Amino acid sequence: MATFKAFDGISILPRSVADKTKPPALSALLCHARRRLAVRLWRIKFFAAYVLAISCHHRVASNLLLFTKRAFAHPWATQVTLEFRPSTPSPDDRFPIDAPVVLSVWREDKRAVVMAGYFVGRCWYVRQLQGTAGINIPKDLDWTGRFIAGCQAFVRSGGCKQVRVVRACDLIRGVNLEKGARENETVEHARERILRKLTLHYDDTAKQFGFVPVGRWTVWWHSPKKPDPQPIRAQITKYLMLKALWQDHR
Repeated sequence: MATFKAFDGISILPRSVADKTKPPALSALLCHARRRLAVRLWRIKFFAAYVLAISCHHRVASNLLLFTKRAFAHPWATQVTLEFRPSTPSPDDRFPIDAPVVLSVWREDKRAVVMAGYFVGRCWYVRQLQGTAGINIPKDLDWTGRFIAGCQAFVRSGGCKQVRVVRACDLIRGVNLEKGARENETVEHARERILRKLTLHYDDTAKQFGFVPVGRWTVWWHSPKKPDPQPIRAQITKYLMLKALWQDHR
């Protein structure tokens, strides 16, 4: 019988088999306990990444903010800000933040789009690229591409050695599909729809900027042997052309 290893190397039955061999009440209790444990572990990791960011990477994050501002040199974007969050969610958030280092692009007094991540060593991990519901973003802004272009320019400047963007197949695991399903939509159809959207935001954008899939992440690093990079604005223009060709091909 197939098994998998849980925490501390303890081998237990797969969840589908365990649910058949245990009473319903016990299965529900174990499922609830697993969820609470996962939430607490995630909060501990979140706070640890926050402490690491403010103690060791505050100056590096400020440099990342500078390149993000250059990438969003657009009349529609009012300002770009950097925040360090010790926990999530916050009462003033319209959506939860998934990582402690948060770069936000504002439209007047409203937070429009967000990139959130964390630093480990000299690597910048992008955990979240998300927009706020109800805000109409111009098509020519192409905010996911601008965030990634800013990250690449940041790495080229020597701020980090590499940037990693989480893949959609990893993000879909944390989505509550029952809440995300539309009216008269099955959970399977909701999963396919949400996965397509996540793939467009994360995987497709990273692929067109030259990222390489490595496990749960797509990775990009700068080689000093490469010629001098193009300016951010020229890089974004090139990305928009490649994106149009990519969508036509699909």
